[in-house]
Amino acid sequence: RTGDSGFIDDSGYLVISGRLKDLIITGGFNVYPREVEDVLSKHPGVSDVAVVGKPSQQWGEEIVAFVVAEGVSPEELMSACASELVGYKRPKRIVFLDSIPKNSMGKTLYKDLKAVLG
Repeated sequence: RTGDSGFIDDSGYLVISGRLKDLIITGGFNVYPREVEDVLSKHPGVSDVAVVGKPSQQWGEEIVAFVVAEGVSPEELMSACASELVGYKRPKRIVFLDSIPKNSMGKTLYKDLKAVLG
């Protein structure tokens, strides 16, 4: 077992949608952070992005996007998400950072981002 989750697409290819341990459950729906990251990464002003779940009494978890960007407003990014993601997959909050924390191998340190949220 790899801990990865995926599906077979319409062309018969295996698509890895994310790691099971990274799954965000919000309002009873499952959201893979990578889905949201892929949408935000397409915006031309965004250079890096990481998405985590923050505990929420109302939703179970709420989606928070950490973004490194220049000349981009939160409203623009929310609009981009609204055009490509169903409501429950959209971030509730966008946090702008100078850089996303990474380990020595260049992998995002999601635990550090969750710690920022408290």
